[in-house]
Amino acid sequence: MMPRTCPIVLVQTNNGPHPEVFLPPAEGPKRSRNRLIVKDLGYAASVGDRTAAAKEPSASRDDRDGREGREGRDDRVGRPGREGRDGSDAGWGPRRAPKSRRRLSVDERRDELIAAALELFSSRSPETISIDDVAAAAGASRALVYHYFGGKHELYVAALKSAATQLSNLLEPPAEGRPLEKLALSLHRYFDFVEDHAAGFVALLRGGPANRSGEIGEIVDEIRQLLLTRILHEMGVTEPGPVLRLTMRSWLASVETAGLDWLERRDLPRDELERLLVDQQVVLLRVAGRYDEQVASLFDRLMAEELA
Repeated sequence: MMPRTCPIVLVQTNNGPHPEVFLPPAEGPKRSRNRLIVKDLGYAASVGDRTAAAKEPSASRDDRDGREGREGRDDRVGRPGREGRDGSDAGWGPRRAPKSRRRLSVDERRDELIAAALELFSSRSPETISIDDVAAAAGASRALVYHYFGGKHELYVAALKSAATQLSNLLEPPAEGRPLEKLALSLHRYFDFVEDHAAGFVALLRGGPANRSGEIGEIVDEIRQLLLTRILHEMGVTEPGPVLRLTMRSWLASVETAGLDWLERRDLPRDELERLLVDQQVVLLRVAGRYDEQVASLFDRLMAEELA
């Protein structure tokens, strides 16, 4: 650092000019770097700077909020730019009162548990589902599920009964159309149900005898009897003879088998499979008519209505 030089000037006195050293006014104290930081923070960073910081007005909180808040800040905690999990700011705004859940009646709560169980049984094998899984899916406690159903078997039976009711509603006979057109529509609705409840359908029909005994077996038989009754009703038959009954039950067994095979392989378009099954019933009725006059008359009437 170069030494500082002081100029010499002549000062007029009573004794004449007199040389004196001229001292320039002293420079003001240098502002420390800490004070620059202090100004933004609003407090002195060191003892030596406290007096200076106190004399200088610091930026107000509103000014700082104006700078920081341009990019978005949290009204609760002052964190800029944070967002909710879904990309919105819903999780970071002012607290909102939680939505109150409507109190359900006993029947409504039971139906809610059954719906959650049916959804699980439709997508997974029943053996892989626990009461805890159902409780979690329904947003309920394990104790509540046991309170309503007693155990997994009772819950499974209730879910199957609910599914049977749904299928019964789906297979409600169409009001208009020719007999084979109505049959094709019923088959289409049946396969809608099969596809929507694929895992449960496979587990139910492919299970061992123990899985189809008792209440579960009764439910399966009720579904089959429902299908048979609906089809015979569309044919205008109230009391089928032995040949017609055997023929129709054999056809229903082939429908179940075709459904299982299609779910496993899916190597045939579904609409083509449905048309194939309708044609199979026509052929079965034609052959069965050779052994029974009732079936022969039924076949002739159905064909006349189709060609009308």
